[in-house]
Amino acid sequence: MRSTQLVSLVTLVFVLIGASIPALADTVETEARRQLSLARADLAAGNFDRATHSAKSALRLDPTLVDALLIQGLAHEGRGELDEGRVLALAYLGAVGWEAADPRAVDLLDPYTDEMPVNIEVEREGKRTIVSFSARDDIEDPVLHWRKPNGNWQSIWMSQNERGDWVHTISLKSSQTSIIWWIEPTVGQPVIDRGEDGEKPFLLALR
Repeated sequence: MRSTQLVSLVTLVFVLIGASIPALADTVETEARRQLSLARADLAAGNFDRATHSAKSALRLDPTLVDALLIQGLAHEGRGELDEGRVLALAYLGAVGWEAADPRAVDLLDPYTDEMPVNIEVEREGKRTIVSFSARDDIEDPVLHWRKPNGNWQSIWMSQNERGDWVHTISLKSSQTSIIWWIEPTVGQPVIDRGEDGEKPFLLALR
C-alpha cells in the first residue's frame, strides 16, 4: 500500500472515531436517564431492590445524576435500613445543597427514636396488617400524622373510644415493612404542617 493511501486510511479512521464519540456520549446519557426514570418508578411502586439497582446503574453511567443517590437512600429507608439511607441522603444534600434538595432527603435525616408517645399494637389479618394507635391520656384532641416510606403525609384526627382513649387504626398491605408517624396534640387548632413546628417523626417497623 502506498504511503498516500495509508495516510488517507488512517485519516478516515480518525474521522469515523471522532464522529462516533458524540453519538456514543448521547447514547450513554440517554440510557443513564432511562435508568434513573426506572429507579423512580420502582421506588414509587415499592420495588426497593430494583430501584437501588437502577439508581446505581444511572449513577455509574452519569455521575452528575445525583438524584440517584437520594433514590438509593429512600430505597434503603423502605427496607428499614436507616443508617445506609442517611449516608446517601447526606451525599445527595452535599451535592445539591439544602435549599435545592428534595424534602424527602431532609425527612430521612430526621432522628428516629423508640420513645413512643402512644401505645401501638400490630396485628395480622389475612393479607393485611392492622396498626392500632392509642394516645396517652395527657395528649389532648390529637392528630395522627403518618406516611409510608417515600410516601405522602396523611393527617387524621384521632377519635375517642368508649373508655375515653384517643385511638385510630390503619390497615396496610402485609407487604408493608414500616411506616413513619408522629402525634400532634392540639385542641381545636388547625393541623400544623410538620415542616413548621419542629416535631420529629418516629419509625415503626412492622416486621
